[in-house]
Amino acid sequence: MSSTPFQEHEEVLASYDYTYPEELVAKVGAEPRESARLLVYDRCSTEISLTTFASLRDRIPKGSLLVCNDTKVFPARFKGTTVPGVGRVRVVRPITLTVVAIRNNEIDALASRVLRVGDRFESHGAIFTLSKDGDKVMTYHTGLRREEMRDFLEKHGETPLPPYIASQEDERVLRERYQTVFARQEGSSAAPTASLHFSAHLLEELRVSGVEVVFLTLHVGPGTFLPVLPEHLESGRLHDEWYEIPLETIEAVKGAKRRGRKVIPVGTTSLRALESAFDESGECVERVGTTSLFIRPGYQCKVADGLITNFHTPRSSLLMLVDAMLGGDGRVWRRLYTHAINAKFRLFSFGDGMLII
Repeated sequence: MSSTPFQEHEEVLASYDYTYPEELVAKVGAEPRESARLLVYDRCSTEISLTTFASLRDRIPKGSLLVCNDTKVFPARFKGTTVPGVGRVRVVRPITLTVVAIRNNEIDALASRVLRVGDRFESHGAIFTLSKDGDKVMTYHTGLRREEMRDFLEKHGETPLPPYIASQEDERVLRERYQTVFARQEGSSAAPTASLHFSAHLLEELRVSGVEVVFLTLHVGPGTFLPVLPEHLESGRLHDEWYEIPLETIEAVKGAKRRGRKVIPVGTTSLRALESAFDESGECVERVGTTSLFIRPGYQCKVADGLITNFHTPRSSLLMLVDAMLGGDGRVWRRLYTHAINAKFRLFSFGDGMLII
């Protein structure tokens, strides 16, 4: 008896399942940032070693090019209540929205409860009306223009932490901690978390040691926390994310490739942008664009020679990406994750990291 698409989907996801002690989920970031622990995996020797980010310059091949994501997280999450008597809404209920995009008089956002077109909710005196259905992300009409909406979020918004972190820290502290030291381009609904381990001091140490550091921008959407669905597996595409790669970064990548230097993205977001922008010949084909690239076993990287990343949640597209980087048979990532968990590494967004070389 042949399996159904649902069964096949579940089998794929089950192959990326693993258990972990709840106490290993990091609720706050390491302080200082570079004191976070680092698991180093050498794909040639298959050796594992444990250290900290403070020693990163001694672990990266000399002359490597690090590519970092300079996106800046904005306070994208805000709370409100439904307005009864309009559309299908009959009673007042709390609702939380996470904003993805802002336009004049419109926002795109993820909602914490199901609404229908025409339903309204109120937040701090502003009214938002669901005007267009979508695949998870919906469009809401508002009387606020673009800059007014940004001011609204700056005043009333919250840091859009992942769902597995319930931080008790003050919002002002979170806005600084859940942000990279090189964040410049505002527009991200989540931090590129592998970069949270970098301090200004560590970056300077890397440069002095001969490691070149360059930047690109990919605005992380809240879709990064959504589950992998059957349609993603069937189409081979994920949620869209906007990126831009400066000309100097393009030239640095091309120069590194010509000279045989390693190109190491910092984080899955940097890797996704690079792999979306360059073709097999090493030429940049799209400096600015959106990517729905789904990197999973079977994918061969065109640009990335390694990766710095965190430890990701079970059944996630990010874990599938790591599996692809490690060869794709599933045994290596399980070995590394088991080693990290046994060594009490802290997990997920505020947790420790891994260098794959």
